[in-house]
Amino acid sequence: MKIHGTAKGAALSTKDFGVAFSAGGATQTCQGESYSGDAIGVGQDYPSGEITAAGMIPLSGNTLIGTVASRFSLLMKLVGSVSDLEIGAKIYDPDDIGNPLISTNTINDVASDDYNFRQFEFSADFTVTEGFYYVIYQVSGAFSNSNRINIRMNGSAADNNTVAYYSDDWYDDYFGSDRAISICFT
Repeated sequence: MKIHGTAKGAALSTKDFGVAFSAGGATQTCQGESYSGDAIGVGQDYPSGEITAAGMIPLSGNTLIGTVASRFSLLMKLVGSVSDLEIGAKIYDPDDIGNPLISTNTINDVASDDYNFRQFEFSADFTVTEGFYYVIYQVSGAFSNSNRINIRMNGSAADNNTVAYYSDDWYDDYFGSDRAISICFT
């Protein structure tokens, strides 16, 4: 955050304090912040089918569990081009998979030059819960292996929480070894 102002009788100065604030003064809690390593792609081919939803599943010991939030952001970028691109976010309880919480917004403009955090909002607060799925999904668009949305993973298997939907089922063993998704909750 940059603070602009003057000391008594002094010239205008700018100081970068590196502090992040969000709407309503909410705290942002993140994981996978090394921002390097692998990526998982919505629209990407996997050995047994196209991935149509991807994200994270916090498992026992994950520091995000218990965080109260009303939005989450994923570090993502566009690979290739997707005509009529539209992605949304959902939160699934694996014991009630047919009734996900659905984001109140969708995104149709994801940068292709670099990874950027994109935020999805929900109509009510939720608590990050062990075993739930926090994912983005295809709302519309012509996705393919070379035209997809990549979500950054931090390259460390320590957080063990990638989840993807393909071949009509959920899988948490992407790449054969799990990785931590770069995600923030606010």
